[in-house]
Amino acid sequence: MKANRRHELKENDLAHALERGRDYLHENGRNVALIFLAALAVVVIATFTVRSRAVATEDAWRRKAQLLFDKEKPVEAKESLEKLIALTNTAAEESFVLSGLLDQAMQALRLAGEAATPPDPAFNEKAKVAFEQLLSRFPNNPLAVGVAHCGLATVAENRFALDGNPAHKNEAHRHLTAVIENKALERMPFYGLARDRRVALDDTFTRVRFDPAPPSEPMEATGTVTRLPALSAPGVQPVELVPVEPPEWAKTEPAPTDEQETPKVPPPPPDGESAPVPADTEPVPPPKEPG
Repeated sequence: MKANRRHELKENDLAHALERGRDYLHENGRNVALIFLAALAVVVIATFTVRSRAVATEDAWRRKAQLLFDKEKPVEAKESLEKLIALTNTAAEESFVLSGLLDQAMQALRLAGEAATPPDPAFNEKAKVAFEQLLSRFPNNPLAVGVAHCGLATVAENRFALDGNPAHKNEAHRHLTAVIENKALERMPFYGLARDRRVALDDTFTRVRFDPAPPSEPMEATGTVTRLPALSAPGVQPVELVPVEPPEWAKTEPAPTDEQETPKVPPPPPDGESAPVPADTEPVPPPKEPG
């Protein structure tokens, strides 16, 4: 009897709970439906956003792979750099941003050195911006930190070559020291490279000056020496032309003049004919017979 009674009480409690739930839904059904729809919308939007980002990231990687930085095509390389900058600025995935900034900085630095009159200041500044973004966005990534500090030291060297300001030497020293004092970079190639570059800073930041070339001399003749002006690059000494006496074997007898013409010998007569006697010669008498 007690078991049956407990079973009846449980059934009564369940029925009472269902009845209360039905009454609650009847009174607040509209609010419950709105909450359910809102939760469903959040799930749908989150799923769509994740899929959209995945598609956008995949498209960005594909477009990045199509960029060309051929040394033989500088115009196309410049256009590819601008496209890479735009892709990196709009990307959300950290791995793509890291790869994009690394390529952006290195390609800009390369184009700065391959200009007609290197370094190109515009590309040098683009490289500086990319290296600084690497430091600010990935301060705990050893690869990004090492590349950024070494790259900024190179940017300082290029700026010194452009304006000769000695303050760029202190900037390069600061970036190289940041690599040397970073414990995370001790086993990476950046450490030895930065140490060697810091030792050679005095030579690197020495401005080389070239004296102007002397003016070319006008052509002048003095005695037997003829002085010609430099016809090649400025600063080349003029060439002196000095007459040279010919060797003994090259000396020949002077050709005879009209007054000293060689007597002409008549050609031999044909067979059976006597040679003609010149008009200006006397005839030779025949030999006498013995008496």
